[in-house]
Amino acid sequence: MMHSKLGATERVARYIAEADFSRASDEYVVHVRRAIVDLFAATLAARNDDGFRILHRVVSEEMKPGPCTILATGEKTTPAHAALLNGGAGHALDYDDVSDTLYGHPTVALVPPLLAIAESRGLSGRQVVEAYSVGFDVAIAISHALPVRPHFDRGWHATASVGVMAATAALCRLMGLSVEKTRNALGIAGSNVGSSRQNFGTMTKPLHPGMSSFSAVLSARLAEEGFTADPDQLEKPLGYFATFGVNSNVTRLHESLDSPFALLRDGLSFKKFPCCYNTHRTTDAAIALSRMLPPAALGDIEYAKVTLHPSGIDPLIHHRPTTGLQGKFSIEYVIAAGLLDGEVTLLSFMDDAVQRPAIQQLIRKIEVCEQQVPPIGKPEWDFAYSVLEVKAGGKVYRERVDIPRGDCRRPLGDDELDLKFVRAVQYAGSGWDAQALLAEIRNLPAREELTGFANIPFTASQPF
Repeated sequence: MMHSKLGATERVARYIAEADFSRASDEYVVHVRRAIVDLFAATLAARNDDGFRILHRVVSEEMKPGPCTILATGEKTTPAHAALLNGGAGHALDYDDVSDTLYGHPTVALVPPLLAIAESRGLSGRQVVEAYSVGFDVAIAISHALPVRPHFDRGWHATASVGVMAATAALCRLMGLSVEKTRNALGIAGSNVGSSRQNFGTMTKPLHPGMSSFSAVLSARLAEEGFTADPDQLEKPLGYFATFGVNSNVTRLHESLDSPFALLRDGLSFKKFPCCYNTHRTTDAAIALSRMLPPAALGDIEYAKVTLHPSGIDPLIHHRPTTGLQGKFSIEYVIAAGLLDGEVTLLSFMDDAVQRPAIQQLIRKIEVCEQQVPPIGKPEWDFAYSVLEVKAGGKVYRERVDIPRGDCRRPLGDDELDLKFVRAVQYAGSGWDAQALLAEIRNLPAREELTGFANIPFTASQPF
């Protein structure tokens, strides 16, 4: 196609500026609205998270009043600071949505900066939805071109390292920047790529989308004012793909952008559990087995063995967790919690929940392995699988899960997302009226001006 003759940065910039939504079905609006509801739930639930409180305390020393809402606290501040704090809060509990193609969390990278700029300029909800869709498409296109898995394997957290480029793209669309200024914005963002997967299981992991959101606002605003960068950042010998990719292929970027609305094509998965998505199949299996085992057998577990697809353990770097944050990235912990508690909730990731003697004892009885062919069931699997085997009371129990609940192929219903939202507000003791705020968010695509949530009462039931 003619587009393939363009350099990668120019191709992306032209897509951002020229993407046409006039003939698009409204189906994508429904999907974006669901993503925003889900992200608000994850963000509001983080109000009392220790990491978010520290981040808020430090940022508060520098921020000043402005038009943009800090969702967890109801305060108003400047666009960049609101994007930073909402991005950090949105990922603090690892409860936000997931894209298998991105191998990360797209909405927490996109919505905080979009919401901040839209609030500061009184832009419409429809503009935010279209900008989100453009940003999502760019994230998927870059993920195909890098490609994202070896990028991830080298230690990059794609939520931020791809997300900063996607969020900058989304903002350029929202702000109506020219192709030339958009190329500069992408060039600036290319010098603001950061993240390290070694920090999974610490407060720094959720800082990644906070910082990428801040950097996206900075990149787009600087470019808007005439700040320059290399206009061919993505494809140049010392640019984005050369630096962060492994055998990158920009042809895949062109092919992906030739098929827009990746949100509908690739799907988006919402989390039922507030922990790494790679644990969700196993968590479903553990909870299912907890209901099969006789109550007496739960206290007589001899061993548990989980078998995952190759590379299934990669993000799960904590094998002997002692904190709630580490527990979110521990396959052993979610198995123990799922079996002994029969559920995995926000409360499962409090430090004292992880440190319980019965949990710690069971963790040490769990074996983790990977193999291409699942030990039970059909040999074929799509993207991933988990098989959990437990011996208890002299009997062996097995459960296999290929597609977890909440996956785009087994989606949560609107009623389940609404319940997640309301429970998140209750968990945090947030001052928002949960039902009123939920109705406002559901109406967001139709709003003529996004100027905050001033008509919704905010009276904190717990001090911040």
